[in-house]
Amino acid sequence: MNIKQCVSEKIEDSWGEQLNFLKELVRCRSTLFHEESVQELMAYKLKQLGLFVDVFEPDIHSLAAQPGFSPVEWGFQNRPQVVGVWNSAGAGEGGVRTLVLNGHADIVPVENSKLWTYNPWEPQIEGHRMYGRGTCDMKSGLASIVYAVSALKESGVELAGNVIVQSVIEEECSGNGTLACIAKGYKGTAALIAEPTDQSMLTAQTGVLWMRITVAGSASHVQSKGQSVNAIEKAYVIIQALKEIESEWNRNVPPSFKDVENPIYFNVGQISGGCWPSSVPDSCVLNVRIGIYPETEPEDMQRKLESQLKDRLGSDPWLCRHEPGITWYGHKTAGCLIDPAENTFYQIIENAHKGVTGRSITYFKQKACTDMRFFTLYHNMPATCYGASGGNEHGADEYVYLPSVLETTKVIASVILDYCGYVQNT
Repeated sequence: MNIKQCVSEKIEDSWGEQLNFLKELVRCRSTLFHEESVQELMAYKLKQLGLFVDVFEPDIHSLAAQPGFSPVEWGFQNRPQVVGVWNSAGAGEGGVRTLVLNGHADIVPVENSKLWTYNPWEPQIEGHRMYGRGTCDMKSGLASIVYAVSALKESGVELAGNVIVQSVIEEECSGNGTLACIAKGYKGTAALIAEPTDQSMLTAQTGVLWMRITVAGSASHVQSKGQSVNAIEKAYVIIQALKEIESEWNRNVPPSFKDVENPIYFNVGQISGGCWPSSVPDSCVLNVRIGIYPETEPEDMQRKLESQLKDRLGSDPWLCRHEPGITWYGHKTAGCLIDPAENTFYQIIENAHKGVTGRSITYFKQKACTDMRFFTLYHNMPATCYGASGGNEHGADEYVYLPSVLETTKVIASVILDYCGYVQNT
């Protein structure tokens, strides 16, 4: 039996254990600011595998000087990063390959649990699906990384290269978790992010900006509404202007996304305003997600959007005199592109996928961002996303398709073997 067959059998033998580990991960409600429990679980598991484990809290002041930093309005106390390192006998020697396996431990909140068929925090298996918040995006990816490494360890594999496992926070809002790992020196020569990609390879992604728009009104009792200005109603004017700009950006598509329908999304994700039903509100706040093309710079697009928004609001006398306040926070994320033909690393992933599934790999472009950009844009590393299939990410009844998780685990193990090289202990 060759080493890949041995590793594949180890993964199948531990499949029940992997499912239980995934359930444990999902039970951790690791939304923004609450990532500690899931990171403790990841650190414990990586230590069990015999990896050197570093658990650390990023320093926001030093992080702010790093390329790709997204400005946030919070800190990192009690919000650890977890890194596990498997060093080969050749560690430190020139030319040794180091593969980064990256996954994010943070998840988005559950908006309304009543819309779920199952408890979002108690994973449930029905047929070939596991339901629960984070099953797909992307705790199944973390489980695949852990059990790929576990199978290699149990098979007695001695790698010729190194593996760095990164379990990061804030992928969903800034990417500063992955940035913190790289800033601390945990970077390699290639990176595979186990995001749920329907077992396809990601070749392009848009960038993302987060903006806060504060709209001023003039408060009064509702009976004096004719002498006041409703900030919430003025927010409607701004939302319409944003829709017009979104449509314009989707009409001016660069070559990289010509084959993608409506690649740019603006999303008003949060709105708040007013304090009393019978009072005209004097303030309304919109939190908005903005998509941008890979060929653009985030700072340039911030300025462009502000200018275009100002022009469109020029016909509204109130908004001309009381310009909305704009704050940029969270995602300040550039888009990125890769060419699978430009590096042998991508061929290794293609071959591993074909070897495990029997199918040729497909490529896709994404109208959202991942942490892939840090490796490709700022550190000249070949990187991509490859992971399981599922559905309803960020929505009710999120699920992951379990056969794809098993295959993804085998693909990751194969990629480690082929990229790092190995000798088998006898």
